[in-house]
Amino acid sequence: LKHLDYLIEVLGEDRVGFGSDYDGAVMPDQLHDVSALPNLRHAMTDHGYDEILIKKICHENWLRVLGKTWGS
Repeated sequence: LKHLDYLIEVLGEDRVGFGSDYDGAVMPDQLHDVSALPNLRHAMTDHGYDEILIKKICHENWLRVLGKTWGS
């Protein structure tokens, strides 16, 4: 989450989002595959992120960018 804090600080909360391409990535045991992403959401809440920020990072930012790129 320290890395995520840094990205939000540098890029802003509207320019940060999670990808789900786990192929070839070394992931912690708690995030063994995309089915474990709720673990990350819980950690973000425990870290002090509010629900609005979590939604932006988890999906809303991607949906906004894809909508602008591909059209609504």
